Amino acid sequence: MKIHRQNVDGSVERKLLTGMITKIYHLLDEHGIIRNVGKTSKPLEVRLKEHLNEARSVAKNHRCRWIRSMLARGYSPAIELQTEVRGNGCKAEIAYIAYYRKMGFNLVNSTQGGDGLVNPSLVVRRKMSRSHIGKSLSYDAKRKIGTASRQNQINGGFFKGKKQSVKAKEKISRKQKGHPVSEKTRLSASRTHKGKIVSLVTRQKIRQARMKQTFSFETRQKLKAAAMRLWPIKKEKIEKARRKRAALLQIDMGKIC
Repeated sequence: MKIHRQNVDGSVERKLLTGMITKIYHLLDEHGIIRNVGKTSKPLEVRLKEHLNEARSVAKNHRCRWIRSMLARGYSPAIELQTEVRGNGCKAEIAYIAYYRKMGFNLVNSTQGGDGLVNPSLVVRRKMSRSHIGKSLSYDAKRKIGTASRQNQINGGFFKGKKQSVKAKEKISRKQKGHPVSEKTRLSASRTHKGKIVSLVTRQKIRQARMKQTFSFETRQKLKAAAMRLWPIKKEKIEKARRKRAALLQIDMGKIC
């Protein structure tokens, strides 16, 4: 794909770009003045929506505060393509941020650019995963995440109107299979769902969905084995409830007599 690219010095360069293409873009205020420089491999409309969603959450960086101030005045930032570059665009972003600051633009970029990971390798992902193992979030952090999540659900949710591909569904399925769930997690989930009232409409939907399910012979054997394993516990609960009812009935009969 051939495109025209305008350099920081104003010259126009035509190159054959192959592989990953990154967009360098601006965010503009209501007067059309450039206030932020960024990079993305996504469509600009999607990136602008991400900025707006982040600003509506509890994020406290300079860019989010600026966007919130615009929204409070009844305006919304505009997004404009500067250029497209080959690769992750880090060097180009740094160059454009430095250029516009030199020209006197009051940018809200918190850094010199080139931040973040773009498609990190498997080794880097594993290192990031290991660094988070064993870490626990503070109460305030959990509360903020919960608030942002609830607000996201009110706004329609991240996946509203989106359909996952068959490949994505298979990937999620492979991730979930064989994943051990601790007894502590099971008890926590049980306490969360206790006392919840499921509406008749929801129950009908669940019933219809389950009627369409078909289980393989292996799955049926696993379900049978799990039921046989849990039956003694279930039987003990039933017997306990039966004895309790009998005792209550005996007390009521004694009162009548």
